Order: sequence, then C-alpha cells, then structure tokens
Amino acid sequence: MQLIQWLAVETTESKWDLRWLWMPKAYFVPIIFLIVIAFALFFYFRETRTASRALKTFCAAMRTLLFVLLLLLLFEPVWTMIETEIIPSTVVVMIDDSLSMAFTDSHPDDDKVERIAAAAGVDREEVRKLTRLELVKKILRKNEALAKLAEKHTLLVYSFSNDLAAQRKLAGPKDAKKEKVEDGEKTAEGGPDSAGGEDQTDITLKGIRAHGDATRIFDNLQRAYHLNRRKKIAGIVLITDGCNNAGRKQHPKFLEGLRSRKVPVYTVGVGNPLPPRDICLDDLESNEIVIAGDVVEFKFSLRQSGYTGRSLPVRLKFTQGEVTREVEKDEYVLVEDPTGQREILRYKAAEPGEYEVAVEADVLDGEQDKTNNVKRARLKVVDQKIRVLYVEGQPRWEYRYLKTALRRDQTMKMQCLLQSADMRFTQEHSEDVEPLIAFPLSKKELFEYHVIIFGDVDPNPFRGSTAVRLIDEHLKWIREFVLERGGGFLMIAGENYSPREYADTPLADILPVEFEKMPQSGESFAVRGPITRSFRPVPTPEGWASELLRLSPDSQFNRELWVDSNSSDNLFDSDTLPGFYWYFPVKRAKPIATVLLEHPTELDEESPPKPRVIMAWMNAGRGVTMFSGCDETWRWRAGVGDRYFYRLWGQAIRFLALRKLLGRTDRFSVTTGKRVYTLGETVKISGEFLDPDFNPESAETQTVTLLRPDGTTEKLTLSKDPHREGRYTATMLAETAGDFTASIEHGEKKVASTTFSIEVPSREKMTRQLNVELMQKIAVNTGGEYTEIEKSGTIPEKIKPIRRTLSKRRLVERVIDNSKLMLLFLLVFFGVITIEWILRKRSKML
Repeated sequence: MQLIQWLAVETTESKWDLRWLWMPKAYFVPIIFLIVIAFALFFYFRETRTASRALKTFCAAMRTLLFVLLLLLLFEPVWTMIETEIIPSTVVVMIDDSLSMAFTDSHPDDDKVERIAAAAGVDREEVRKLTRLELVKKILRKNEALAKLAEKHTLLVYSFSNDLAAQRKLAGPKDAKKEKVEDGEKTAEGGPDSAGGEDQTDITLKGIRAHGDATRIFDNLQRAYHLNRRKKIAGIVLITDGCNNAGRKQHPKFLEGLRSRKVPVYTVGVGNPLPPRDICLDDLESNEIVIAGDVVEFKFSLRQSGYTGRSLPVRLKFTQGEVTREVEKDEYVLVEDPTGQREILRYKAAEPGEYEVAVEADVLDGEQDKTNNVKRARLKVVDQKIRVLYVEGQPRWEYRYLKTALRRDQTMKMQCLLQSADMRFTQEHSEDVEPLIAFPLSKKELFEYHVIIFGDVDPNPFRGSTAVRLIDEHLKWIREFVLERGGGFLMIAGENYSPREYADTPLADILPVEFEKMPQSGESFAVRGPITRSFRPVPTPEGWASELLRLSPDSQFNRELWVDSNSSDNLFDSDTLPGFYWYFPVKRAKPIATVLLEHPTELDEESPPKPRVIMAWMNAGRGVTMFSGCDETWRWRAGVGDRYFYRLWGQAIRFLALRKLLGRTDRFSVTTGKRVYTLGETVKISGEFLDPDFNPESAETQTVTLLRPDGTTEKLTLSKDPHREGRYTATMLAETAGDFTASIEHGEKKVASTTFSIEVPSREKMTRQLNVELMQKIAVNTGGEYTEIEKSGTIPEKIKPIRRTLSKRRLVERVIDNSKLMLLFLLVFFGVITIEWILRKRSKML
C-alpha cells in the first residue's frame, strides 16, 4: 500500500561555530602560548643594540602574534553548524477494517441515536442505515479529530484486521516544513491535496474499507507499537468494535509495558454493546438432481439471537424462468443453540425441470441483518433415474463399497460387471433392474446408460479367463457414447490395467490425462511407500472451488477435512480425511482438463515440473470424462460410513450424468469458482460458449447478466481465456452480502445460469456486539481512557504533546579551503612580518 509522508518538524534553529580539528588537550594550550611568549621576549631582550625596552616589547608581541597565527593554522580551524530540531510527539491511530465493521446497528436508545446523528452530521434514519465504518468516517470528518491531532503531533494512521496496514503519516498544516514523497507521487504540504482539493483526513479515510476476515486487536496493537517504538509516542487511538476473534485473546504483560513506558491507549467504541437481534439461515443441504415423485429434503440450520421462544415461519420457493411459487411452508420454535438448530423442509418433486430453490425465513421485528434470512440452491427434477454401468476387474475394496452405495441410492439404476467373477455368479445390480451377464451387445443398449465407470478393467479379450470380455469395438462405442451422445465416463485407476493398458485404445483421447503404457514387470505398477506412510491429496484452486470436492456444506469445515489436523486454521478440531498409500503417476493433465486433486510432494517430469495429478475431469465432445488416479477413497469410511466416501462419488456420478440425463447437450454454461464467498473475496465467473456445431466460440468477449440481492441487474463482460478454447472469465469483488444469479441469455431466452452467495466470514459474524469490557480494560491497563465514537472529538484535548529536542553538528567548511579567509590570513601574516622587519631595521636590530 502506498504511503505518502509529511515530515513534521516544528522548528529548526541553526548556530555557526568555529572548531579546531587538531587542537591539543586544553591544559597544553596555555603552556604552548607561554613558551611562544617567553621565546619572543628572550629573543628580543638579549639584543645588545640600543633599542628602547618599549620597542623591544612591541616587537616581541609582533613575533608572538606571528607564532600564534601559525599555530592556529596548524590546529586546522573549521566552520561547523549546530542544528537544533524540536520534534513533536507521535500519535498512532488504528482503525478497524474487519468485516464486522460492515455491520449496521439498531440502537434501542433514541438519545444514543440522536448523539451519533449529531456527531456524524446525518439524520436519525440514516444512522441505522450506515455501517460502523461509514459512521467512523463521517464522524472523524465532522469533528476534525485527525486534523487536530496532526496540529500538535506527528499522526500515523493505520487500518487493521488480520494484518496491520499503513494508511498515511500526517502533520498539521502549521507544522509541516518539508515533505518526503514516495512512489513518485506528490501532494501539497499539509492541508488540502494539491491535486484534487481534498484534505488529508478525506484522503486517509477514503482508502479504508471493511474487508478483513478476522480481527487481531492485541497482535496488531503490539505491531503498531513495535514499528514506532523509537519515536516518542504520546498515545495510541484504537477505533474498533472490540470483536477480537483471532490471535491473542489477552496480553496483560504488553499492556503493562505500555503503561510503564507512558504510552496510553485511548479506545474508541463503535457499535451496539447489546447482542443484535438476528435470524441466520445457513448450511442448506439438498440433492442437486432428484427423480420426479421423490421426496426432496432441504436441510438447513437456524441461528438466532434475541428471539428465543419465538415462532419463525420458513418458506420453500421454486423459481423457473420468471415464475416464482411458494411450494411449502413450516414454522419452527426458535431455541438457544449457538451451533444452530438443524431443521428439514420436505417437498415431493412432481414436475420435471430445472429450478432455483430458495429456503426463506420471515423477517422478524427488530432484525438487523435481513440478507442472511435466505439460502438458495439449484434443483434438477428428472423423470428417470440415473443409469450407471460399473465394470470392474477384481473385487477390490473400492468396488465393494461403491457398488453397495450405488445399490442403496434410490436415484440410481446400477448394473455391475465383475470380470473376475465366475460365469454362474449373479452380477451386482439395483433392485429395479436385471443383472447383466455380459457387456451390452449393441450400441443401443450401451447408450441407454448415463454414466459408465471403469475400474481396473483388462481391455485385452485374449488374456486370461474372464466372464466379461471387452473388445476394441466396445471401447469405440464408449468413445462415441461420450463424444456424440453426451454421456459421462469415469475411470478409477488400478494397479494392474487402468489406465496403462488403455494408452493405445480409443479411450486414450477422451480421458483428461496423458499416460504411457508401462511394460509388465511381474508386479503391479504403483507408487507405494512404507505402509506406515500415507499422503493426503491436495485440492487445486479449481478443486477448492468445485462442488465435486465439497464434502461438507460448511465451507470452513470442508476445507479442514482436506488439510492437516494439526494446522492452526483447524477451528473445529476436526479429524481430516485419511490418507492414501497408492496412486498411478500419469504424465500430465491435458490442456483443457480441470485438475481437482494433486499429490502433495511428488512432481512430474515436465519442465517446469508440476505436482502429479490425482483427480481431473474434462469436457470431451458433448460429454464429460473423469479420471481418479487412486483407488483408496474407501478409507474415508472409517468411523463415518459413506458420509464422505459416497458424497464424493455420488456428486461425481451426478455431475457426469447431467448432460445426458437432461436430454440435451448444453452449448452454454456459467459457473463460479465456488458457491459461497465471503465479503472481500474475489468472485470468478466463468462461461463456456459453443457454436451450433459444438465447437468453441472464437469471439474475444461474451456477456452475462448478474442479478443482485436487491433485484437490480447489470451486464458483466467476460474475456476470452487464453488457456482454454470456448471459456470466458470475469472477476468481481464481493462487496455486498446476499444471493446472486449469473445467467447467459441467447436471443431473448435464458440458456444457462448459476447462483452464488456472499457471506460474512464465520469468525466475524459469530460476535457482533460492541465489546465494551475489553476496550475499557485495554484503556485502564495502559493509563488511557475509553470513549464512545460520537465523543471522539474530545480525544485531541486528552493527548498532551511531548516535545523532544534533537541537536546535530555538521562540518560546513575548512578555513584553509576558504580562499577569502586564507587571503585575509596571508595579508595579516605578511603585514605583521613587514611591520616587525621595518621596526627592527630602523632600530638597527637587524
């Protein structure tokens, strides 16, 4: 962040002084001069000539003067200047810019509202509409507290939340004598800015916005002091709501240290000290694809403050096109539960189609934040179940648990083919379909499926004795199933055949990864370390953003499932997903593929090397394919059953089935990096645009329509992605909480859309009330004082200036280097010699 500095020097006094570089010790100087005088007197009084005593004395004095002049020149006189600066004390102002400062407050005390309105220069109604940070800015502008502090002190302004950021170093217009400019920009000395006519307060406050996802009061207070500990600090002004939710919770030793160093902290409280009255609907969980006639469960959490015992109506609304209808309603009695009471709305999905679903809680009287009363999701209702063909080589653990989970899923029609099974073995299948005895005998039969899964399947029909044999024609059918029919294909790597035996088959082109055929070596090709060492795959940025890896509806908890349980960011003290012991090392992901998971340490052989791919997907013609480089997700079932294991594979299968399931192949799609963002993050919107022949569009830009929470719309321009044909992207800053919809319109019809939400980070929304107790404690323990924001105009009077004098001596010029002084010296020197010589000649002492 740019830092423009005004250097405050109250007064500068200068004094010239003559110094001697080679002057001997002080007690030697009189001795030297006495010797010189004695020598001159002795020299003259030993003369036997007839000169008078007075003349001899005068001549001795002249000779003494000559010696003194020579000695002074040998002592090397220099001119020095003593500069004395009176430096004003420093005041540090810290302004909270965390996301809790973006809250509005509903003060029940009318007198309080009146005082705030008067201090900010606004009416009473506007006080309830302005955020905490907006009120701080208006009040500081009106009471000119910063400008008044800068008149008597050097003023350092910082913003803080997670980190400390320097905003500006200010000095009052009367005191500023010079300025130092950084980064090539220049502003006027003191007072208004020369470029735009804004004063220093406006320029300083303009750059502060509420964006931090955590507040570290003690950490940043200590850092601000540490950065300025060499200055004479008259006081620190801390403007915050006191919601200290990260870093140190207390720091009594540091506060006592400030008091002993006479650095008081003047805390300024912003916000309402009473708990806010609020309803928050969160953690909406539902299936994205359901079968017509099924009962859909919409699970959600209700968090409340100030409404315990109240009855809350919650409505379920479906939107299709421009039509919104309420399909279900229920009422819930609110209870005191900080983790949120879990509730369910059920609805029987009857009509096939695509819907935007809203679970919406009514706004109760006195509620402050109305944006968190609704959660949205997408729902696709189809009139058929997802048909899955699962082909596997051996009954490995991945197969055993996945086929069981698929058989239990009422939205699936699953048929398995196990190659190693005996001919008399009845192949696994769902209850409402017949078991298979062989691979589908025609393309027509194969194309009735939505998703085909290949495990560690041997593609060689002549090797070994198998109940299920694959021929090259079958692989060509699968290729056509994906490219032309919009089907989904998933390959789960194995230690024997997949994917290495498919390098020269029709399936190699449609997989999202590149690999080489490995020679048979007598043992399975694998990367396996000691059995006690596992690795945990790492989600890529695209993986974090993808719904495929969303194993929990809570984004923070989902992130912690994938990271080290010892991480300091693990807020829930949760166990992470068990690691893997094996993976297949492919060469690389294809350029148009999306990598979801990578190996944490192993690198490929590319230049520059990249992490090995563990999981990736790719658009292949009209369909979608996916590759998993490991077969040990069954380990995730330890202690939790199918919670994470089948959530991953269930989401993957629905994702792969989507295009064929809906009976069309989409030319247009729009997605966001993730479904839920927090305030201050950057939202990435991506669109896929294909022409009527399903080839990537080549235009430089495309347009999407953004529907905001307040009902207004705007057009966003997406730019062509240089790394992927047909993809266009744009970014926006998440500045407003609520639900958004991004849609693509073709002609006059909406052809694709997606919804995403912007929320306040969980740590910032956990506690909203002003923490008066903490702020008073900081002030008292440091010798400062607590003040409410509307009374902040009195602070400049409380912080007394502390003057500090700094004197510096600098060499200006050596006398022998000054031609004028040396000329004068020579004139005097030779004048004295001449006078002495004339007197000696006239008195006949030569």
